[in-house]
Amino acid sequence: LQRLAAFCKKQIRYDQNAPGREGPQRFQPVLPRINLCRTVKQRHRFAPLVFDMPIISRKRINIAQCSRFFIIGIVTALWYNQEKLFSGDVMSNTMFEYVCPKCGKALQIPAELQEFSCMYCGERLSKQSFVPQASSDGIAAREYYEAHVIEVISNHFGIDRKVTNAEYEDAFALYKKENAETFRMLDEAVRAGALTAEEAANCFLDRLEQLWDTDTSRKMRRSTMIDTDKFVIAVFLVPMVRELKLSVSEDFCEKLQKNWCVRHPKSPFYLGTYEEMTAGFQKKLLGLCFITTAVCQQEGKGDNCEELTAFRAFRDGFLRSCPDGEALIREYYNIAPGIVMHIDLDRDSEQIYRRLRTDYLQPCYEDIQNGRLHQCRERYIRMVRNLERKYLC
Repeated sequence: LQRLAAFCKKQIRYDQNAPGREGPQRFQPVLPRINLCRTVKQRHRFAPLVFDMPIISRKRINIAQCSRFFIIGIVTALWYNQEKLFSGDVMSNTMFEYVCPKCGKALQIPAELQEFSCMYCGERLSKQSFVPQASSDGIAAREYYEAHVIEVISNHFGIDRKVTNAEYEDAFALYKKENAETFRMLDEAVRAGALTAEEAANCFLDRLEQLWDTDTSRKMRRSTMIDTDKFVIAVFLVPMVRELKLSVSEDFCEKLQKNWCVRHPKSPFYLGTYEEMTAGFQKKLLGLCFITTAVCQQEGKGDNCEELTAFRAFRDGFLRSCPDGEALIREYYNIAPGIVMHIDLDRDSEQIYRRLRTDYLQPCYEDIQNGRLHQCRERYIRMVRNLERKYLC
């Protein structure tokens, strides 16, 4: 408005070549700070009608007409320069529906805005002041999610045993096929404003608590059920949700991990992906290394310590030369990563690794040092079989 006033009152330069001429004159607006005239003249064929206007005389100016045409020129310049002025995705496409508590009008607000004004009455509002009005589709999607989310655990008892190199990929594909729809409904509910990722995570954990209290089909203690279901969450549920790549995927997984750790601070879990899980069967990743390496790392020993070097030489030398050596090595690499996954996610993982060191690995290392290779082989096989029965059978 200040520039418009300056334009109308001061910054008009008259044609000095015809002093005293009566009749229409041509004038040129002078705007040193915003070069709208040149831009519009170059890009719009009606620009001369806006900026080369006739005036009544050299001393009389139609201010209303100047103001009207000047505003038209500004709007035209903004319209034709909107790509430069408003480029970039400033706001997301996610919109929430609200009803203004003052005038009762419906509003559609971008998800990023925490505070906003009603376009009808001007009332200043915030998201914390009221709950968004969810659509009927969003409410239906929320009800579907709440009714089926516990099935990601209750319909898959025993899947925690399918984490061998030969079984994990097929088990994960079936798990994803049967549960993907539940999280697509969650994504729809969140987009419609019927649910938040925080509420969805707490809803799942509440249903899980109820399952632990009422489930009689699994013959195990509550603490064992918690550790077993946590393993399914970490190895199947979280990678599946992230694999779907929904708009709510990362937010839901982060809220689920945070709220789980609040409820079970002594039994946390990490957020992994499907690619990381499958890669863990071939190499170390997120702590998913093989048993001897896992024990040494738990004690702070490096990857090239004397014990690991001795065990690798035993594997590549004596064990591989045995008649059943290649078969034993293949079987070990099939099941060992799954065993380490279970131990790492156990609340007593440090104690378990210490027992493995005392009961198996230290005696095996002494056997290797003293040349008792056959005894070492039998002792190591016994350790792997016991762990397989405990975690994978």
